[in-house]
Amino acid sequence: MNRTARGNRIGLAIVGVLLLLAGVAALIRALEVMPGVLGSADAPVIEQPLQDLADQPWFWVVLAIVLIVIAVLALRWIGVQARSDAVRRLRLESDTRVGSISMPADAATGALEDDLESSPYLRHAEAGLGGGPSRPRLRLSVTMEPTAEPAAALERTHEALDRYQQAMEMPDAPAVVQLCVGR
Repeated sequence: MNRTARGNRIGLAIVGVLLLLAGVAALIRALEVMPGVLGSADAPVIEQPLQDLADQPWFWVVLAIVLIVIAVLALRWIGVQARSDAVRRLRLESDTRVGSISMPADAATGALEDDLESSPYLRHAEAGLGGGPSRPRLRLSVTMEPTAEPAAALERTHEALDRYQQAMEMPDAPAVVQLCVGR
């Protein structure tokens, strides 16, 4: 599981629990189940001690700091959502004496997709590269023809992956393959 997804789940779970607790507290107060703890339904929500607290000058400074921290965390969360680990360019040669040779990642993934789609067993292929430009991870989604034998489609996928790894001179390049049956 990637870090962004895990962070989203944890953050949304915390917000969900807080909102659920606030809703339950409001319901309990409205139904006057525990008027001694949460107050009665017709009593003001902000009691006098809290109103006196708001008259203190430090209260507004602390509130502003808390709101700024929440805003910064929200902006950071938005920034993390926009970030992608997709590789745009592949680094083929990184020897600083020779120079840097790279190519668009779409060229490599497009060739692999074309190779797979030329098979009579496979209908559609979609490839993407993640990780880093010098050590990319291949994500491949392949849709078989409905009448194709899975073993033949899988063998064809392995052959295409071997050709990709040889062409990229990365014999141990990691790959995740999802093989689906088309309708």
